[in-house]
Amino acid sequence: MRKLQPRELGLLAVLGGAVLLYLWYKSGSPAGGAPQGAVAARGVAAGAEAPRVLVELLRRDATPYDPRGRNLFQYAQRPPSPEELEAQRRQREEEERRRREAEEARRRAAEQAAQQAAQQQAQTPPPRPVAPQPPPIPFKYIGYFGPKDDKIAAFIDGEEVLLARAGEALRDQFQVVEIRFDTVVIGYTDPRWKDRTREIGLR
Repeated sequence: MRKLQPRELGLLAVLGGAVLLYLWYKSGSPAGGAPQGAVAARGVAAGAEAPRVLVELLRRDATPYDPRGRNLFQYAQRPPSPEELEAQRRQREEEERRRREAEEARRRAAEQAAQQAAQQQAQTPPPRPVAPQPPPIPFKYIGYFGPKDDKIAAFIDGEEVLLARAGEALRDQFQVVEIRFDTVVIGYTDPRWKDRTREIGLR
C-alpha cells in the first residue's frame, strides 16, 4: 500500500468534514427542510397574531399638493412676537399722535396769520380816492397867423383843421388861454379843472 502525501491527507480531511456536516444537516431536518430551530421559529411566528392592515387608510385620497404651502427650501419671515406686536402698536400710536399735533399746529398758525392780517387791514387807512384827471388834449398845434394883438392859433384834429383865438373854446371841452410864438397854452372849460393848463409846442 502506498503512503499518502500530506497534501492528499489534507484533502481527505476536508472531504470527511464536508460529509459529516452534510449528515448532521440531514439528521436535523427529517423532511429535508430547514433545521429544527428554524422550523420552531416559523411555528411561533405562525401561531402569533397577524398585524392588521388598515385598508381604509390606503384607500383614502392623498392630500393635494399646495404650492403656497410650507416649503422647506424657501425661507419665510417668522411671525412677530407679542413684544414686537406691542412695540408696533405703540409706534403707530406715537405716529398718530405726532400727526394730530402737526395738524393742530398748522391750524393754529393759519388762525394766527388770519388774525394778524385782519388786524393789519384794520389799522391800515383806506386808500385816498384818486382825483379825476382832465381829458387828454387831442389837438396838434401847427402855428398861428394874424396881427400880434389878435393872433389866431391853428390846430389839427385828425384830418380837420381848427382855428381859435385866445379865450375861445375848442370842442366845448378845451379853451385857448394864450397863444405864444412857438407854443400855445390850453385850459379846460370844466370848472373842476379851471386852474389846470397845459402848454403844447409846435408839431
